[in-house]
Amino acid sequence: MDISRIYNYYPSVDLSNLSGLFSESAFPNGSKICVISYLSRNLRIGETMRFTNKYVLFLENTDTVDSITWSYRLHNDKDEAFPTDATLLPATVIKDNEYVLEFSNVLLDNHQALRFTRLTVTCVVSKGANSKTLELHHTLVKSIGVETLFTATMEYGSFIGNPDTTNFLVNFLKDYIPGNFISWNGLPVSTAVTGDSSLINYVTALLYYKTVTYLENSFINGSYYDIGRHDNGEIEAFILSDTMGDSIQNTNNGICELPLHLLSDVIDDFTTLPNFLSIDSNNKLYKMLSRPVIAGTNAEDTAQNDEESLRLIKESKDRLVAQKAVFDGRKLLDLYHLSRFPKSSIILSGILFKFIFEASRKNTHNECLYKALDWAFSTLDGIKTKSDLITNLYSHYLEGPVNKVTSFRRPARSCAQYGWSPYVYTIANFYPRVTNVYFAKKKVVSTNNQLSCFFIPIDSLHPQLDSANANMPFDGVLGREVYIIIETIGLENKEVICQVKSEQDVLASGALGLMRNNSLDTEHRATVGSFVDLENNNHSSADYVNLKKHHADKAIIKLYLRPQARGTFNTWYTNLTTAGINHLLPTVKLSDNSEAYWGEDGHGSSHTFLDTAAKGQFRIVGRAFYDIFHSDDLYNYLQGLAGGGAATLIGKVIPTQAAEVVYYYRDENDNEHFFGSFTIQYTQRWPINPAAPNDLITMVEATRLHEYNRGGVHIRFMTDNSPRDYINLDSFAGLLGAMAKDNIADLGFNGFSMPDGSAGASVSHINGVNGDLRYLRTNRDGLACTVRDAQFDYNRQITFTNSLHLYGWGRTSNMLSERFIRNGQTILLPHTTHFHRVTVNGQSFDSADVNPGVDNPQLVLSGPLANTQVNGPVVRHDHHLHLQGFGFNTIVTIL
Repeated sequence: MDISRIYNYYPSVDLSNLSGLFSESAFPNGSKICVISYLSRNLRIGETMRFTNKYVLFLENTDTVDSITWSYRLHNDKDEAFPTDATLLPATVIKDNEYVLEFSNVLLDNHQALRFTRLTVTCVVSKGANSKTLELHHTLVKSIGVETLFTATMEYGSFIGNPDTTNFLVNFLKDYIPGNFISWNGLPVSTAVTGDSSLINYVTALLYYKTVTYLENSFINGSYYDIGRHDNGEIEAFILSDTMGDSIQNTNNGICELPLHLLSDVIDDFTTLPNFLSIDSNNKLYKMLSRPVIAGTNAEDTAQNDEESLRLIKESKDRLVAQKAVFDGRKLLDLYHLSRFPKSSIILSGILFKFIFEASRKNTHNECLYKALDWAFSTLDGIKTKSDLITNLYSHYLEGPVNKVTSFRRPARSCAQYGWSPYVYTIANFYPRVTNVYFAKKKVVSTNNQLSCFFIPIDSLHPQLDSANANMPFDGVLGREVYIIIETIGLENKEVICQVKSEQDVLASGALGLMRNNSLDTEHRATVGSFVDLENNNHSSADYVNLKKHHADKAIIKLYLRPQARGTFNTWYTNLTTAGINHLLPTVKLSDNSEAYWGEDGHGSSHTFLDTAAKGQFRIVGRAFYDIFHSDDLYNYLQGLAGGGAATLIGKVIPTQAAEVVYYYRDENDNEHFFGSFTIQYTQRWPINPAAPNDLITMVEATRLHEYNRGGVHIRFMTDNSPRDYINLDSFAGLLGAMAKDNIADLGFNGFSMPDGSAGASVSHINGVNGDLRYLRTNRDGLACTVRDAQFDYNRQITFTNSLHLYGWGRTSNMLSERFIRNGQTILLPHTTHFHRVTVNGQSFDSADVNPGVDNPQLVLSGPLANTQVNGPVVRHDHHLHLQGFGFNTIVTIL
């Protein structure tokens, strides 16, 4: 398909100047490609607010592509994805390069809660053998009802104004109205001395007027607010036309009705700013408003002055039209597209308004109607009390610079009236909002070998699943790591403080002292948009390519739910065990103690979240636990603990007389996997010493975990060939780590110890420390196998045996296996010792000392015992691997 001239374009400025949400790529031939969203990344969904958002695809250096395909997915708070559903978000494809989605309250449930938390818009572009996928991710939050939240604590008192317009601007365009100053390409347009805040009010007034007039005509009638409605079709048609044409009557474009001809006269290069304080006398805009007045019979010839002003404005529009023939119309394309996206339209409107003011001031405001003497001393901030001066400036903006202004039209009067009204003040100075605060676990997604990081809430309303896919009755374990995510609007680069309290003082009264970055604190500070707590062990967060795109408005805190001292931990554990379960409540405030809105609960200087069952509660329990890490996980916090080196892959916390133990695994991308909760079996140590009845060992029933298969990790005890199902807690962690690393889902389990810790048939299988595993088979059925069988999976077994050693096995003594012949070579598995024992006339021999290579122990042996029949017990390891020599010192005690 052909790429229209209007879309065969790539912006001259950084895409972040156009929108808060975009995605870009390139084809191998160097063709650039990007998708830009009209609205920002946060989309506020309301009960009555209906709106559309538009997505535009641009391609440069290519005239054709084979296909352009648009789609979307909705995600709930468990990050479950739902494919395109026209009943939810009606979608329209316009000219292949534009995608429109309509939003309404269908995204809310019967309780007016959001059914979804994230939206993904996808555009796939194919050209020959190459295909590029561009994705944009929106966060969905509840809209703010400004008329109900506005309070008398604000400067202008109770809310007044058009609630539909004000709500639309606050909920959808406030992200593009700067909080402190307007900047372009990183350069400030103004400084505090000359009125940053005022300039923002003047632009907001333009927005308010254009939006309120639109809503009066369409929104009240129930139609969607079309954010793309302000695109000027006349300009687009002119760009697409092959003929030069004469002039464009209407050159205004975008939500601020930005006059492109004036902007073109002001700015030559869109990567730089005009010189506001040293305006050239030959500047076209300045000459329009400062030209000599044509004299008439008395003072001036009004008709000729009007005619001359119209002629100069037409010349300005003609200069814009002429840009079509310059450098393939690049500047005209830039002007059109920069003005059509709300963010850049707002900023460029501020630039133009600032230039008009400075040009008028250079002209000592002689062109203005109702000029007053004190205007000569006005700054941009000072004119807020001079309504006629503001109206003159809006006249220059909306009608074109003239000398003299003879009358004010409705748009200029309305904008001036709105400039310092309570509702524009509300929009420009609306309190920031903390939309949500929740405990979470990290979810890492790999796409095209790039990692993206998301956060999944965990609480009573968002329960985690156990290995059997049943809801877990708790959300966190005392001592373990957890994230606290603080989602905000309008708090970029601001610092927040979070405290965590224990409901009903079960753990301790007041804010809990919890570990963070190896230090204890009751106040946990984080900067919105900072990713320090997502740094890996190399002090880098660059692993995740989506941080700025998806988390720029979040404060991220990584905590360990434990105190620093073991004694305090013991007290907490005892209290928690007595209570059975407890809820942790996060309280958040801004570090400067200023007020903000909190969720849907109004405003104030701080707020407590997760404090009721209806809003979800974070349920913490006391358990023994193991954290097991993949060897390639760069986020392994055990390395920072005392005794935890680079090779430490398992950490544990074992409270005294703990009744249950839970096992967690973190894969190579640092995703967390819950393998299960196990009852701890306490029994007397073998061999039993009657004089030491309190010398107890701890074991769990290993095969209670039948299978885990989620998130790319699959382990399974496929066969259980012995009643010896009990295994030492540490040994089990080492076995699970090796299985998870290699995805061993066909383990033949030949047993460790009996429930009382005894060995059963094998004398070394006591206290759950040593055990037997079947060798792996190529068909992965978990059935019996010897190292000589054709089904023996030699390569996987080598890898698995090395992984067993990596996670602690064969450290104090080798594991036991047998030599075997493979491809003419005698081979022994790594980290093992050959163990094939035969008995002849009551004397025990290793098979290697008798006759290596003879596999059938019933044969008459040759060599030193030639012609002697094997007539006693035979102990072989050709059909199972004996696990022993576990290095208990490889597991670090966390606390």
